[in-house]
Amino acid sequence: MGQQDPVSPQQGTGRAGPLHLAVLLSFSGAGGVERMVMNLVRELAAINGLQLDLLTIRADGPHLRNIPANVRWLPLRAGHTLLAIPELVRYLRRDRPQALLVAKDRAGRAVLLARSLAGMDCRVVIRLGTNLSAALENRSGLKRWLRTLPMRWLYPKA
Repeated sequence: MGQQDPVSPQQGTGRAGPLHLAVLLSFSGAGGVERMVMNLVRELAAINGLQLDLLTIRADGPHLRNIPANVRWLPLRAGHTLLAIPELVRYLRRDRPQALLVAKDRAGRAVLLARSLAGMDCRVVIRLGTNLSAALENRSGLKRWLRTLPMRWLYPKA
């Protein structure tokens, strides 16, 4: 079997022009999730015909150095992820990305709520970035239940 031709960003989008992808990252330091997402952003930026937006919350740290010139960086003014929901709603209505990649749980929940409020049909992909079972193993049953309840409600909508 031969190797298939790669799908261009324009194919299968149902609209003219480049594929429009957004990435949301909430910074909480110089951790591994931030490094991984920024490495991914740099690789995505190398794809011809891809329009890429980088939305950041609490944008500080060494991983924001050297953002590729073809990536539109949109630092959100909110100091907390849930407070960024109104800005995310405005962004989704104005810019209408076809897909939004989100790193971290709170940011994922915020995007799902914003997408619902914006009335958008944007595909959302959430990357948790942590082993949830290990993170919750020493918590009480109530704390584990409270921590995972929003995920059970919202993640099926991603």
